[in-house]
Parts: sequence; structure tokens; C-alpha cells
Amino acid sequence: MVQVDAPTTRDDTYRAHVIPRERLGIYWGFESEVMDISKLFSNYDYAILTGKEGTGIKDAMEHVRNALGRDRVLVIFGSPYHGVDEILRAEGMEWALRKYPFINFIPGQGVETVRTEEAVIAVLSILNLVRYLHGSLP
Repeated sequence: MVQVDAPTTRDDTYRAHVIPRERLGIYWGFESEVMDISKLFSNYDYAILTGKEGTGIKDAMEHVRNALGRDRVLVIFGSPYHGVDEILRAEGMEWALRKYPFINFIPGQGVETVRTEEAVIAVLSILNLVRYLHGSLP
């Protein structure tokens, strides 16, 4: 974020400086990183796998409610070229497909691939709605 401090002696010029994200005190978007998927699961109590091959959200609501009752829930999205199921199979982690719900949060999407940034917004919106309807949010 850039903060404009004050005008200068010129009418068309201002002074500004960059404010580091951690000093803002407000939500300024999510962060992501690339890491070994096998290590990722160990930091969370539960996981929700997302993808168009998953069970439709309508039929997976009980899984969603159960997941949201946990302390730390990991939501995993695929990549533009490989779905979560393909990635897990390629990494020899088929067990995760049996252990955690694999959910299609955007049934009838009408496109080959939903962009990750769109999927994040859609999935988090649905999860927040479920939390709200079940009294977890004000």
C-alpha cells in the first residue's frame, strides 16, 4: 500500500511512501506459497479438497459443516493444469482422497477450468455463508 503524505512545492507532485503489509492492521489479501503437499497436511486438523470432479456442494453440506467445526481447516485447490485429485495421485497420496471430502463448490460451472483466484473467492464465500447460517459468524 502506498500512503500519500503531502503535496510538494509543485502542484503536480506528491510525496508518498510504501507501508509494509504487516503494519496496516487490516486484511490486505491472502498469501500463497508453493510447498511439498505431503508436508502441508500435518499443520491442519482437517482438509477440504476442491474440484469439478468432486461431490456437488449440495450433497456435501454435512462434510462442510463437520469441517468447519474443526480448529484449523485446510482448503486445497488444484492448478490450472491439474486437479487436486490428479496432483494427489501423482504424489502417491491417494489416502487423502479417501480421508477428506472432495467437493465441487461450483457445480454447472460451464467452463473447462475455473481460475484459482475465482475459485478461492467462490469457496470461501460458501464456507463463510455456512458458518454464518450455523451461528459461527455475527
